[in-house]
Amino acid sequence: MIQGLTSGAMPNVPPAFSHRLLLGLFAVACMATLAGQPQRVQAAGGDVWIPATSMNVARERPTATLLPNDKVLLVGGDNSLTNFLSTVELYDPPTDAWSATAPLANGRSFHTATLLPNGEVLVVGGFGGAPGMNLASAELYNPGTDTWSSAGQLHTARRAHTATLLPNGTVLVAGGYGGSPEAT
Repeated sequence: MIQGLTSGAMPNVPPAFSHRLLLGLFAVACMATLAGQPQRVQAAGGDVWIPATSMNVARERPTATLLPNDKVLLVGGDNSLTNFLSTVELYDPPTDAWSATAPLANGRSFHTATLLPNGEVLVVGGFGGAPGMNLASAELYNPGTDTWSSAGQLHTARRAHTATLLPNGTVLVAGGYGGSPEAT
């Protein structure tokens, strides 16, 4: 059992933040799937895990990003380390429903997804292509228009790295496994 996940159990945490914390924990739970069966934290009933509706596409190693509208953006992943997914889904917690959204230009797993201050999501690097290789490409998702655009290239292709939003609004990409800079 998971302890301390209800807002009443977090005495020094404002209710709005605890709600977002629970949704963030849910986003992490979505990434750990068994046969495409995500689990979510029951936000109103205590420390209980309950089944959520299955995603449209079973996947491993996606990213899950909590958007300002409290929906969860699930990006990419793979289903065998040879089939890299460009599919993207949105999860709506109040309706327990998944919907397909605009796909990535490049299928990828082991990437990062960072929520930017303007509400857009920056997806960077990862592992993908055919055959699988480290990626240098970055893509930017605009939830308002449901579109992706190119966000340039890393100097060094990488996967399993970190991406940290800095106070000035830029994103620091560091670590991971580097590779060929010609990867897309």
